[in-house]
Amino acid sequence: MNEHAKLTHAPRAVARRVAGRMVVVTLPGLETRVLNEVGARVVELADGRTLGEIVDVITRELDADREVVRSDVHEFVIELVREGVLSADA
Repeated sequence: MNEHAKLTHAPRAVARRVAGRMVVVTLPGLETRVLNEVGARVVELADGRTLGEIVDVITRELDADREVVRSDVHEFVIELVREGVLSADA
């Protein structure tokens, strides 16, 4: 997946903040996943932005090295796409 891939929420997933945590439920199996703050931010930012744009936002917010953030976010996004939480439009 390249940095130009646009990310959106997959139709079979629901993400909500509950008691300060991001909980993601995918259908039909009701598989549940609780995300840390960075993971939650990735899901929040997946509103049609590109992977590169999401990496840039998180890099700024964390004041972190972009390549480290890119690597971590890229790996996490691939996981979320595979699990049906996010959709990627290459």
